[in-house]
Amino acid sequence: MPLDPKIPSEVTKTNQDALHAYEQGDRSFFDYLSANVTVYSVSGHAPFIGREAYRKYFEPTLTKGKRSVKIDSVDGKQLGDRVLLMQQLTISEEGVQIPVRQSIVYVQENGKWRADHIHTALIGAKSGREGFVATVVNERIATVAAVVGVAQ
Repeated sequence: MPLDPKIPSEVTKTNQDALHAYEQGDRSFFDYLSANVTVYSVSGHAPFIGREAYRKYFEPTLTKGKRSVKIDSVDGKQLGDRVLLMQQLTISEEGVQIPVRQSIVYVQENGKWRADHIHTALIGAKSGREGFVATVVNERIATVAAVVGVAQ
């Protein structure tokens, strides 16, 4: 499905730039989040509220190394002064591929588009009160699973 033509090109560029920073393990990734972002991660039962709370949780994992991200599909809608992007990605690290689905709400903050709400889910993972638990059978899988927060 094509993107809504009303979506500002700056939003798609911001999204691509954020994904690139994520791929590189670059701390600038957090600059693409609004100060009051709400992040539902794969492993969390409760959301992270605020950029600094999410940075504290995710920065050690982000900066451990590089990974690649392939955008499998993207769709979006302009919703007043907000933009909703829905995307399916394949994250690859050390030969392990992890398919995820994301919904991201972008807002303008100080003249720049920032992610204000992010929800990430593993494609095909069971959901529910207990969440998704991966049994680690290989150290390579553990490394990549830590990227999305499911290694135990």
